[in-house]
Amino acid sequence: MKIQALITGDVVRSNRISKKDELAKAVKDALSQLEQKGLADKGKSTANGASYSWVSSNPNDALKGILIFRALLRLATPDSEKNLWDSRFSIGLGDDSSDSGSSSYRSSKGLDKMKSKDRITLSSGNKDLDGEFNIAFALAESIISRWSKGSSEVSKGFWHNGQNQYEIAESLRISQPAVSKRFFSAGIDVLDRLVKRFESRISKNS
Repeated sequence: MKIQALITGDVVRSNRISKKDELAKAVKDALSQLEQKGLADKGKSTANGASYSWVSSNPNDALKGILIFRALLRLATPDSEKNLWDSRFSIGLGDDSSDSGSSSYRSSKGLDKMKSKDRITLSSGNKDLDGEFNIAFALAESIISRWSKGSSEVSKGFWHNGQNQYEIAESLRISQPAVSKRFFSAGIDVLDRLVKRFESRISKNS
């Protein structure tokens, strides 16, 4: 059977968020944008308040989709909220059946086993692959957890829009040195290496 990725998740500390209607809309909008970019299969995304899921028939795209989702969610956070909205994600790789080798089973189990400070986990059925990336995701979180709205803007421009620094500067109407500073703060160079590593390894194991 063809391997797919099912990404399930929920918004962190959603019980403390006052504007729940705006949050639900932000989640649906983010899923819609992933579908428009071809990073989520159309008609297979679900959203229920602060919980959601999407399917990617190209599992290599899972991590890029997650980074875009996180940037979009932070950018949608109202100024009245104390903390920028964030979420956690469980990537399940498998077939579309209902047994223990399915993407659904692995994604659900991965989410249940996540530690409180983790934000991304991979469950593929390959212990070496999971071990490599779950350590990498934990290290990457030290960067992503510090994303501001400015960092999220350039992250969206880079991964969602496919823009370089010059194009991002033009679209945001800020100087290129300012964009370069945001790139550094967002850790885009390091994170993009992780994205490319993920794409390569998942492609070989799919």
